[in-house]
Amino acid sequence: MLLAAPAAAKAAGSAVSFGGETLSLAPGNIPAAEKAAAVPAQPAAAVLPLPQPRKKYTIALFMNGKNNLGTFMARKLMELEEVGSDENINIVAEIGLVQPKPACSTCAVANMYGAAWEGTRRFYVVRNPDPKHTKIASSLRLAAPDNLDMGDYKNLVSFVTWTKANFPAEKYIVVIGNHGGAWVDRKKKAPAPQKGVSYDDVTSNYITTPEIGAALREFGGADVLIFDDCLMQAAEVASEVGTQASFLLGSEEISYTSHFKPARLFAPLKADPGMTPAAFVSVFMQTFSAYNGAFWNAYKKYPGTFSVIDTARTAGLEELVKNYARAALAVGGAQARLAFRQAMKDVIRYHYKYCADLYNFVQLAQQNMAAKITEGKIPESDQTRALDSAAGDLRRYISNELVPYNFAIGSADGTEYARSHGVSVYIPAITASTADNLATAAFIAAPPTLKTKYTDLAFDKATGWSAFVNYLTAK
Repeated sequence: MLLAAPAAAKAAGSAVSFGGETLSLAPGNIPAAEKAAAVPAQPAAAVLPLPQPRKKYTIALFMNGKNNLGTFMARKLMELEEVGSDENINIVAEIGLVQPKPACSTCAVANMYGAAWEGTRRFYVVRNPDPKHTKIASSLRLAAPDNLDMGDYKNLVSFVTWTKANFPAEKYIVVIGNHGGAWVDRKKKAPAPQKGVSYDDVTSNYITTPEIGAALREFGGADVLIFDDCLMQAAEVASEVGTQASFLLGSEEISYTSHFKPARLFAPLKADPGMTPAAFVSVFMQTFSAYNGAFWNAYKKYPGTFSVIDTARTAGLEELVKNYARAALAVGGAQARLAFRQAMKDVIRYHYKYCADLYNFVQLAQQNMAAKITEGKIPESDQTRALDSAAGDLRRYISNELVPYNFAIGSADGTEYARSHGVSVYIPAITASTADNLATAAFIAAPPTLKTKYTDLAFDKATGWSAFVNYLTAK
């Protein structure tokens, strides 16, 4: 599960169990990596002169396992060898690992698939012809520093820039694999369990939400950006990405390690390397939906969400969200606030309880407003009609324009993921103990001491969403 620790972080040393894989939250269980032994790179230059000729696609994977995901990142590199690079496609991986220790609860899966090192390695992924291979074996190790800080966005920039220079292509797919925490950026100090994305537990560093956008600008963007991480398919993240990637793929909810199977997901591209990025994301989602849907139907394990955002539509989303928030504030009154708070109570929420599905919230609030108008508790007016129109426009845009592909399967702890529509947003949650009286409810909001203030995010600057949130939670 590529997951940021819960909001309360539980107690250090406690564990979260999911699908049989148990991970500790205790930072002390992550060993400080010693400098890796000097292992000479395979003589890649002799068989792989750089730069390579320009190909159709280059896939660059930034796979940060310098935490409790090391074994899973090693497994994914091994799985990538089922596909491998060829005359049309380059697959280049930067992978960071720490070895699991026998006494720690992060080691429920201790098989490192032949990766007997710590630190970072860079590989050109070569297909392994053995269909029964169980170890990383065929890929070529490329010259690169041994112990990069994978929580420093500059190293993501350096990796992708280097990859583009040495493995040029017509189109680029960038994958960031690690834990994720939506837009929530804790201050950078150890231990810091809630962060943006790509946590390096050796350095206690991570990539903040604004740094995602900065990285894309500095390495020149990508045709497709994939977050193999939890919670990253948020409106706030999409606004930082902007149009620096044509398509943004990720999950609103926690993402289990078994969800992202690179050999299956990239095999169609290898079979048809002439496909456009739009065609790639279509077949990617078909493949992803097929095997994850089948697994849930067979075993009722690993529920969740995954979607595609067409980033050319992000500016349109921001404009419609701004219109909706303004229209909502224009209605005013105690009964209108109760209608919105009922939606806050009933909306589908994710692992961070203040992350909720944007479409579902607007849908529920629209229904609640209509009911109160029918009951005579809110008078119908130009303001309520304008709000209804803004809500309808926003919902249609999400379904018909912004999110061309949306996968949601199963349920967990009473949450039915079918209500997910592909993009989350910050909406404080009502505490269970105060849910019976919405007029005096208390809220679970984002922590007040964050490295990145919500009002500094590109999304809030474009939409003024924080003003609406303040209205929702005001006494």
